[in-house]
Amino acid sequence: MKRFRNILFLADREDGISAGLERAVDLAGTNEARLTVIDVVPEVALSGYIKRTYDIDLDAQLKEQRLQSLESLTRQFTDQGVPVYTTVARGKPFLEVIRAVQRNAHDLIIKVAEHDTGDYCQHCHGQQVEQ
Repeated sequence: MKRFRNILFLADREDGISAGLERAVDLAGTNEARLTVIDVVPEVALSGYIKRTYDIDLDAQLKEQRLQSLESLTRQFTDQGVPVYTTVARGKPFLEVIRAVQRNAHDLIIKVAEHDTGDYCQHCHGQQVEQ
């Protein structure tokens, strides 16, 4: 019995993505699951003004640029015959991930952990250290 059938990988940062993506691809292969890589670009506050004034769709350009970046990131896997789907949404990441899960019935979400900034003491049970 396979555990996961539809995995969503959130590529919301540049550092640490490759190793996390490799693990997601391995997990998808082991489970014979579909893997989708998503990123969310924030809404640009001045995009409406720029579109009206200069006839430039800044939001669409940002989404397309990020999609090309994701496709470049996943190309090594697709070249090896592993299907990895890419998509870019616009808005708040946590909301767009929830919408993607609801729309596509993902049963696992993978996100690369944030780097520890060192502002918390491991021996003090996560309490912030006075500086």
